Amino acid sequence: MKINAKAHLCYSMNVFAEKDWLAEDSEIRKTVLRLRREVTGSDSAKFAIGMWLDAATACEFRKKANLQGFKKWLSSNNLYVFTFNAFPYGNFHGRPVKKEVYLPDWTTKERLKYTCMIADILAELLPPGVTGSLSTLPGAYKANVNSEKQVAKVAANLQAATNHLRSIHGKTGKKIILGIEPEPDCLWESPFEFIEFYNKYFFSRVREKKYLGICYDTCHQEVLFGKPGEGLRNLIRNKIPIAKFQLSAALKAPTHGSKKALAKFADEVYLHQTRVLEKDGTVSRYLDLPDAMRSADRKRPWIVHYHIPIFTSKLPGGLIAAKQELEEILKTAGASSNLEIETYTFSVLPDKMKKLGLINSMKKEYDWVISGLYYVI
Repeated sequence: MKINAKAHLCYSMNVFAEKDWLAEDSEIRKTVLRLRREVTGSDSAKFAIGMWLDAATACEFRKKANLQGFKKWLSSNNLYVFTFNAFPYGNFHGRPVKKEVYLPDWTTKERLKYTCMIADILAELLPPGVTGSLSTLPGAYKANVNSEKQVAKVAANLQAATNHLRSIHGKTGKKIILGIEPEPDCLWESPFEFIEFYNKYFFSRVREKKYLGICYDTCHQEVLFGKPGEGLRNLIRNKIPIAKFQLSAALKAPTHGSKKALAKFADEVYLHQTRVLEKDGTVSRYLDLPDAMRSADRKRPWIVHYHIPIFTSKLPGGLIAAKQELEEILKTAGASSNLEIETYTFSVLPDKMKKLGLINSMKKEYDWVISGLYYVI
């Protein structure tokens, strides 16, 4: 949905396990229409969808008849698409995903091919005059990249992807920016690491660099215990495009937070990288929440990579939704025309947090964002 003269807001559809966008009576189509009604109070208001398709679904989706049928459904319902989440390549629900979400990574042609396929689909769906975005993983899982040669391979594939986006722009007039999404324990977990890579491999590539930028996920940056907004300010200073803001909150356990309450967030599906702020100011790192619970000091502040519904504040057991980064970003939301709420974890939230129901929870997240943006619109 358009929230001012330039900016568009949507919700990432990776919150849903269902992927059957092509059937006219599919549940996911019905759910989108219901969500629009709840958020806008109208059955006809112009409304945006933040799309996600895994690789297998995208192959079927891109067929001309299927794509044209979907475009017709969008048009007839006054819906539009300006962004895709092109991070999860395969299944993202209902079974352990964990580190598999980073595969295939940007050292491979499979990741390049998938990203270009999603770009082609978005180019068909993107309304004229709207800048589009694709979010993608930050290179690779850091433990899987052990040499500068592998980093150079990542750079070569990203250069090929940006060349493809430049070609799309030239042929269709539609500009799409590929947004690297920094994430804990990945090749680039902070904007600062990506800036170093960008300046080495893209600074002099004048024709391509405007098609590569950052997808700034506020949950991921919250986990780093940094100064809110500092990463964004450095990106802007280095003239790196902000392809998209992903609006999300992290899980924080202050010193009084309950270990029993934390245990309810230790699901078997997603990876929840955990950081602990030690007495000396250093930050201890844990691969996943269960690892931290086995050995970390519970008397110290923890922040967990766990996307919490952004309208929440206090949680059971003394836990809180950490959103200093999110609140800071809302003050400078004009740095990107693409804003996307992303709380893909709803299905694995503790039962008490799911009582509201998914659609009602999504509506409250929209309301929270829109009210927070009110003074900058």
